[in-house]
Amino acid sequence: MGLGVSYLPLDLPDDITFLPKLSYPHQFKQRVFGSADIGNLHYKGMDNTFQQVPELRKRFTVDLAAKFSLLKFKNNHLRIAAGPSFWHVNDLVAKKISFKGNEVTAYERENRRYWDFGANLGLELDINLSKKFSVIGNIQMVYLEKTVLTPLLGLYAFYRIS
Repeated sequence: MGLGVSYLPLDLPDDITFLPKLSYPHQFKQRVFGSADIGNLHYKGMDNTFQQVPELRKRFTVDLAAKFSLLKFKNNHLRIAAGPSFWHVNDLVAKKISFKGNEVTAYERENRRYWDFGANLGLELDINLSKKFSVIGNIQMVYLEKTVLTPLLGLYAFYRIS
């Protein structure tokens, strides 16, 4: 079981934040692995255009992956991963903004709430520090139906129970 954080862009160039995750990996064979990652995000930011309208972004993420170790040295692995992704999106974002000069005078916000389904593809480096502890760094691309392409850069710390 491990805890980690992924660097997540919501809307470039502004809303870039961190997505905390809980990860459960399992080794099936010498080079075959699986994992389930659950993440939860609560982010308060401003609209990208005027930076004057508050927005709220929430994400509940579930990413499943089958993993294969491309390279193995002792108990360290370089793995490729792929699997399905299920994300719940709950955003309160700017819909219509009225302004005079550079000053926002009024705005309307809308709540976008939906489940988004897709797939993830990643590359990870698993470094074992001891028999019980390891650190994993990963690069992951998540392609969702409505959100389209989301890159993630993550770092995890693991404690092996068994």
